[in-house]
Amino acid sequence: TYRDTASLAADLRACGAANVAAGRRTTLTGRKRWSEFRDALEATRHDGRFAVTVELIFGQAWGDAAGGIRAQGEAVISLEDMARQLKRG
Repeated sequence: TYRDTASLAADLRACGAANVAAGRRTTLTGRKRWSEFRDALEATRHDGRFAVTVELIFGQAWGDAAGGIRAQGEAVISLEDMARQLKRG
């Protein structure tokens, strides 16, 4: 639960949360859209706080580390590289 949207945003940034959904908005969030988001959260406030539920998705992949970095016997491949692979099919 959170007391304000600034704390929520700070937590999301700190954990690296990002919207990677296909078709998502790629433009900046304007003042009006942010205000609407904040108002929607405020409408759910109970006992001075609002609750936020998140969905964590973990992935695992197998393959060679072509272009990847070897770290302690494991291949490390960036999310950007995986996204490029998905786009190529």
